[in-house]
Amino acid sequence: ALRTGLDGLARHDGPLAHGIAMAPGSDAACGLIGGRPVVLLPSRLEDAFAGCHLLVRPCLDRLADATPRRPDLTGPLTAKLSSAVGLAEIALLRRDGAGLRPMAVGDLAWSAIAGADAWCAVPPELEGYAPGETIAAFALDSMS
Repeated sequence: ALRTGLDGLARHDGPLAHGIAMAPGSDAACGLIGGRPVVLLPSRLEDAFAGCHLLVRPCLDRLADATPRRPDLTGPLTAKLSSAVGLAEIALLRRDGAGLRPMAVGDLAWSAIAGADAWCAVPPELEGYAPGETIAAFALDSMS
């Protein structure tokens, strides 16, 4: 289905980005059709999850001239959160007392998504975060 979507973009204004440096979701793509923005998401749940949070939501906020959603949860990490340099990676977190415990980074299992309380994006220039470092995250129980 993604290949079909990419072919459709190529017949119109063309893809602006494909093979985006994010994990999961590196197969996501975005472009224009008739001057309108289009985001193509892979069919795997974890890839679509990342694409929705990192691409679709910010795009919709911008198009609607809405205030971008801000992280609504902060806390110290109860364990190291490791990430690959060069990729924006989604990290799933679970509340652990007053802190946040990393559950998965980049490669997200369905069970980790189901058990997570929050998520954050680790910027591509970082190798992650040290234990005790306070991070900001987005609660998964809130769609606001």
